[in-house]
Amino acid sequence: MKHLIMSLGETGHLVAEVIGYFNYDQYPLYLKHQNLNKFLASARRDDLQGIDQLTMICTQRSYNKCKDQVVQFVETHQLKLKLQFHYIELMEDIVSETDALVMKNLFYKLIYL
Repeated sequence: MKHLIMSLGETGHLVAEVIGYFNYDQYPLYLKHQNLNKFLASARRDDLQGIDQLTMICTQRSYNKCKDQVVQFVETHQLKLKLQFHYIELMEDIVSETDALVMKNLFYKLIYL
């Protein structure tokens, strides 16, 4: 299983770009991009393979704003991708050093579990 963990801000369309890069065969977003060959060569060089699980770490605001949009995108395009969302309750945005530390710890927990 190829698993990608990413942060999700308030721009859910970023997920389409990530999927278009990693899962080009399922969602060829960059098909007509002028640098397509460079993208594909870079992915081969770095042995980047398609993902089948995408975990998004969010603030409560980004979760509330983007979750349905991301789920609908994956379903509409019939992508073979398991989605997970993790967020810190009551954290609307990352506004302090403590907030950043809490988010960093969440990343570590997910990576090292």
